[in-house]
Amino acid sequence: MSSLRANLFLVALGLSLLGLVMIYSAVGTSILLVRIGHMVLGVAAFFVTSRVRYTAWRKYAPALYLIVLAGLVLVLIPGVGSQINGARRWIDLGPMSIQPAEFAKLAVVLVL
Repeated sequence: MSSLRANLFLVALGLSLLGLVMIYSAVGTSILLVRIGHMVLGVAAFFVTSRVRYTAWRKYAPALYLIVLAGLVLVLIPGVGSQINGARRWIDLGPMSIQPAEFAKLAVVLVL
């Protein structure tokens, strides 16, 4: 792991741990264990994606972009996109929901 990548990882890890402390001080252990699980998944995703070179992601950018655009359109279809607090921005996938706009940010960066 390069020095820059290691420093970025340590900063992100430190901020995540600070977030866990804030969650613990606000709600106790009820949600803390779930958030720790999410953090472990995020760290695993970081290591997996950091092993792949940027140029390898670039060749899949047009297909990824089209998939993300389809997700952004799906959100607008009643019954597919769920409405939370008056905004229809999520797609329910069973126990979790995703926002296609978050994936769109990554797709736009790769396409550019």
